Amino acid sequence: MRSIDEANRDITIVRQLPNGHAKSAAARAEVDRIDAEGPLEAKAYALNTLVEAYYFSDEEEKAFVPFTQEVAWYDAHPEWFDEMDKSNLFWSFKWMVSGLRYYPNVPLAQLEATLADMENRYAVAGYGMDAPYQMKWWLARHIGSPDTQALFDQWQRQARDDMSDCELCSPADRCEYLFELGLDDEGLRVLEGVFADSSIRQECFSEPASILAKAQFAYLRRGGPGDKASAISAHHRCRSYLGGTSSFGMSARDANRVQERAHALSEARGLCVEFLARTHNPQAAMRLLEDNRSFLVHATPPLARLDFLKHVGAALHVMVDEDNLGDEPVALQEPRVATLGELWAWLQPEAEALAAQFDNRNDTTNQTDLLHRAWQATTFAEPLDLHIAIAADARSDAPVATDGAGPDATAEAPAEEDPQSLLKQADGEFAAGRATGAINTYLRAANLFTSQGRLSDGGFALAEAGRGALILDDLDTATECLTRASKLLVVSNTPTQFAAPVQIVLAEALFRNRKEAEASALLDNTANTIETAMAAKAPEGEAPDLTTRRENDLRWARTRVDEMRAENLFRNAEPGAAALAQHAGESYGQLGMIEQAAGAFQLAGEAWQGIDDEQAVWCLQSAVEGYQIAVRRPQKQQAVNQLVVLLQKLGRTDEATAVATDL
Repeated sequence: MRSIDEANRDITIVRQLPNGHAKSAAARAEVDRIDAEGPLEAKAYALNTLVEAYYFSDEEEKAFVPFTQEVAWYDAHPEWFDEMDKSNLFWSFKWMVSGLRYYPNVPLAQLEATLADMENRYAVAGYGMDAPYQMKWWLARHIGSPDTQALFDQWQRQARDDMSDCELCSPADRCEYLFELGLDDEGLRVLEGVFADSSIRQECFSEPASILAKAQFAYLRRGGPGDKASAISAHHRCRSYLGGTSSFGMSARDANRVQERAHALSEARGLCVEFLARTHNPQAAMRLLEDNRSFLVHATPPLARLDFLKHVGAALHVMVDEDNLGDEPVALQEPRVATLGELWAWLQPEAEALAAQFDNRNDTTNQTDLLHRAWQATTFAEPLDLHIAIAADARSDAPVATDGAGPDATAEAPAEEDPQSLLKQADGEFAAGRATGAINTYLRAANLFTSQGRLSDGGFALAEAGRGALILDDLDTATECLTRASKLLVVSNTPTQFAAPVQIVLAEALFRNRKEAEASALLDNTANTIETAMAAKAPEGEAPDLTTRRENDLRWARTRVDEMRAENLFRNAEPGAAALAQHAGESYGQLGMIEQAAGAFQLAGEAWQGIDDEQAVWCLQSAVEGYQIAVRRPQKQQAVNQLVVLLQKLGRTDEATAVATDL
């Protein structure tokens, strides 16, 4: 039998895993092992880890059983709960009330009984009433109870203690309710005060995405000086937190956060789709909807799916009923609809049936009323231009030279500015989340490079700016920057293996802008150029190691063309994505690019599902193995989560558990 220290160490390893189904399975295995082998002194820690794993993997309904077991265990053996175990147990009461209301099959009486038990136990244990009263308000607001305002006021009068939500989450709840009451000025003052206070943490699991998603509307409703810019900033910040359109420019910490929340924060995603539709940006709204299409059918838990459908429904009402865009094509996998109009016709009964389930549970009409109220939304009077604001000193209207102009043909850059330093500055701005500033800095660097006749360097700086604009979904700016970058790289005779990746990113921007034919033609041309370079003889006198490196770079670029095609096919639910992605994975593997191979195999694993599930399993297993070798823990965890879900779906539960516990 393990010692208590050994058991706690193993449980801690599980607790530190990224959230997902694999973590839940591993936590479940730890509880089962302790029940079978001991030591029982570690059971409280194991049960709490399982509750936490279920809650943050969007499986809150499953959390209630280990939670009740933990409560019973505490009543029977309080001596086996240290201070951390006790704190975790009492914190879990909040999850049971806030999380289980997301499931319509959980009786209201159970929620109310859990809340009453929470209030009583907090009082006995000496905790304050801040958390219990917050939960009372949450439940009343969900139901549509007439005493919601009184309960909110009661919560606001409580003193904070160790069981209170963090100083970002609590004000976010307050802001959200103030916005609902129409008190936008007051809500925005609270929000801006929190963001201005450096002593307050600026990130939690759902924040600041959730409150920024609401604030973007509040700024537009208020409509004061600077509020349009603030609304755009809130939108960009929210999208950045959720992941943007690419992981380019993200720190490892940001990428890990995005991966952990890839299947969460449904309402914030839906609100951003609604925001784009109502601000006269329908094409951007459609792109974002397609990026988050899985939430239409597979969002969990049910109330989160209802929230997503509610806000997407508001967007569809605007685009279809007001803007007459019902015939616009939309690329989805589920449901099988072809146009926005068909999607709107499918969504309405889906959302209404889901809302009715909650209203039946709550014995009110609140969720249906909220749904129909949201679907009465109209566009804001003035279109909102979401293009990146390019500073005057970052603009360049000068035509790109095509005659091989060198340093003598252009003016020298100002001595006080160094383009290389600007590149470092831009990298830092991206890492700090200031994408717009970084793009402008890259453009300034590009102008300086070209003014010095360093056209290749200028092209790469422009490419960085274009990739940044792509992250923010400003496809016009991205296309302009990447097109200019491509021209500079051609003019400067930049080697194919370095110029081709810029063309591939340009194709990505074109694909996202629904310019399929132009993007495909660009990829065809790029592939031909790469293959011509691959077939060419090595320059006379070139060192063998340089030849090998050049050939590998060309093979990488050619593989990236295939991967980009596969990504676009998969995004548009078109055939061929799985085989092409798998081919890319194999090619990356031959090049020794293990992390890239794992990413391509992961895409292939997703694409094969429903077509060849056995091949999907193999590809996901290959992705897991690749991420393991490359020491990419969060990416490995995401692939493991997908593999566990697929194995469970196929009825191979023992294999799923083995995969999870092998972590």
